[in-house]
Amino acid sequence: MEILSIHSGKAGIDVGLSCWDQYLREHYILSNGGMDPNNPCYNELLEYNTFFEELNPNVFTPRALLIDCVQDDLEKVKQDPKMSIFRKDQMIHGNEYTCHVYAKGHGFAGKKILDQSMEAIRIMAEECDHLQGFIFYRSLGGGTGTGFTSLLTEKLTSTFDKIGIHEYSILPGSHPSSSAVAVYNTVLSIADTLQTPKCAFMFDNNILFKWCKERLNILDPSYSNMNDILARILSSITASLRFQSALNVTLDDFHRSLIPHPQLCFPLASFAPISPSSEPTECTAHELIKACFSDENQLLNCRLKNGEFLASSLMFSGNVRTVDANKVLTKLRSSNQIKFVDWCQSIFKAGFNPRPTHIYPKTELAITKRQLCMLTNTTELSKVFRGLRRKYEKLIKKKAFFHLYMDEGMEERDFFGAAEKLHTLEKNYEEIQHNNYCPKNAILE
Repeated sequence: MEILSIHSGKAGIDVGLSCWDQYLREHYILSNGGMDPNNPCYNELLEYNTFFEELNPNVFTPRALLIDCVQDDLEKVKQDPKMSIFRKDQMIHGNEYTCHVYAKGHGFAGKKILDQSMEAIRIMAEECDHLQGFIFYRSLGGGTGTGFTSLLTEKLTSTFDKIGIHEYSILPGSHPSSSAVAVYNTVLSIADTLQTPKCAFMFDNNILFKWCKERLNILDPSYSNMNDILARILSSITASLRFQSALNVTLDDFHRSLIPHPQLCFPLASFAPISPSSEPTECTAHELIKACFSDENQLLNCRLKNGEFLASSLMFSGNVRTVDANKVLTKLRSSNQIKFVDWCQSIFKAGFNPRPTHIYPKTELAITKRQLCMLTNTTELSKVFRGLRRKYEKLIKKKAFFHLYMDEGMEERDFFGAAEKLHTLEKNYEEIQHNNYCPKNAILE
């Protein structure tokens, strides 16, 4: 069952390249697409099929498209010999800058490359035996990552029936600085996300920056440094899709495990350990679980222990004994530290991948024998959306920069409609916690 990865906009492409570098190493595929002769898993070819297409015997290419409204960054990819694993027909670009404006990506600039993108997706989909869905990698701060991704998703959901969609989205922050209209793009894009069934993960750039400075001791963190961390996290999230596993084997499995209702589709990721290569930290199962429940290891700015859980999946990598992890989770479940909403099962779902995440030698990240990525749907997400909404409403109250969007055909009501959708999302999470509200048609697995 194959998955197509779509990397949208500069940030989506940059994160994607870091991720594919990671995936290649984990699957023992060289940058030219050939098999690494040192591959200890040479006969496990079935595990390549989900993310890789076999062009010739033992020659692979990612099932991926790199898409941008301009060609600048894609030209660099084409000229980089390390990126020769991507064919030129996997790179799609236009010639219109979005200028970090959602409306341009959703409007003229995005529409110029929409048909070409859909044709490339159609061709790749026809090469699949059983396409299970798409994973989008993008930033919520730019024009292509937000506007064009929404435009493309609308087209995909009308073209492919009952297809799974995941989003891995970077939430813009002040470190490094983002554009003045980034909050507009973020809220407009989140409002679009609510229109189609998805599993949407967000990763706060401020937190990635903080981890680089405080955990990895990098004085002046770059996007590359932050992407290295994110690639490691996304590798853990996708490991069950790429390797044999008993938990979250398909995109639909993620949806059933983590999304009790289509409007509550934003699981929170936590990860451990994050330590510098000069001081590697080896953790026991107990220490990994404890770390992922702490505020310091969450990828969004909220406090897990203050909210109520709707669902939780723990995805272990490396040498973790199942009995040790289950013992800790059983004890945690019987304590009063963690509370599940009444209408969901009070269980932690755990999956174990015996392969530790590979680390590219040049990175500042330590190589560790065990890792844990925890995915949680929690009522605490209301605070994340409240913070976004308040920033957004301050801007729309002044009608700041409205002209940049209205020049592309948007209307004032579109801005206020997005704020209303975000407020509804925030209130849905709040009411679940305070009034034990159960959304209509909620899945109670």
